[in-house]
Amino acid sequence: MKKKEINYQLLIRRICLIVLDIICIIAASILALLTRFEFDFSQIPKEFLKVIYKYGPFTIVITLIIFSLFRIYSSLWEYAGIEEVFSLIAACLAAAVAKIVIILFTWSVMPRSWYVLDTIYLMILIGATRVSYRLIRLRRQNRTFPWSKRKKVMIIGGGEAGRSLITEIQNSKYLDQKVVWYATLI
Repeated sequence: MKKKEINYQLLIRRICLIVLDIICIIAASILALLTRFEFDFSQIPKEFLKVIYKYGPFTIVITLIIFSLFRIYSSLWEYAGIEEVFSLIAACLAAAVAKIVIILFTWSVMPRSWYVLDTIYLMILIGATRVSYRLIRLRRQNRTFPWSKRKKVMIIGGGEAGRSLITEIQNSKYLDQKVVWYATLI
């Protein structure tokens, strides 16, 4: 029986993403309360802060489990597309429902606006970390950003092979080209 090798670089990336997600979950909760109370920390009732403090670790664990169920940590965010974005949104919405259930079943009280604001901030913060990760990876690989000046390329024909060629051009760190036109016969 062959032993499965551990990819330590991938493991470190996933651990970093999990740590960033924990920070984002905490920040989203606090930002939602701050937004609700007009960014005046002294106006926030202590009972709301106690709910976050008391059930925060539990909601963090549940949110991370939901993220893993939605395969947020399995995707290579270097090549993230619209499917990953929809998966991220669905995971944040599922985490919001889980938070609502946790808070309601513990007979705790939070402002109604907190649930919506927390979800919005969570989507923004998690999305921003993933986009930042992608931009950092582009820069570390000495690849140009998508908006920088590159040689323009037009592809005519090719069908599926043409689509594969576009993907290769976009993802290659050796080609300094940008597909500006693609035409194929159906």
